[in-house]
Amino acid sequence: MIKRFFKWTLRIILGLLLLIALLYGGFHLLEYATGGKYVKYLTENSETIPIEKNFSYKIIKEDIDKYKLILVGEIHGFEEPGKFDVDFFKYLHENHNVNHYFAELDFVQAKLLT
Repeated sequence: MIKRFFKWTLRIILGLLLLIALLYGGFHLLEYATGGKYVKYLTENSETIPIEKNFSYKIIKEDIDKYKLILVGEIHGFEEPGKFDVDFFKYLHENHNVNHYFAELDFVQAKLLT
């Protein structure tokens, strides 16, 4: 009886996970196939710069002035993400009087922000 219960519970959980994965994948497929509003937003509101240039923050300036919470996605890499974190915090502090900045940093990067 207990074995049967666990078997059905496992099937239900796997079925729900499969359904969620299909819905999630279907949403992204539809979004990219139709050029939906999320793809359009990300295309219009992203900035890519060469590694040797400084960050400008032109695109985000208006949003920083408008909102009280700024979220930045995780950036993977070695040297450049650390430069971005320090540079962005200095920009926020000097231009927008932001004094609190939560980030996952190593000890050296955190020391550069103090």
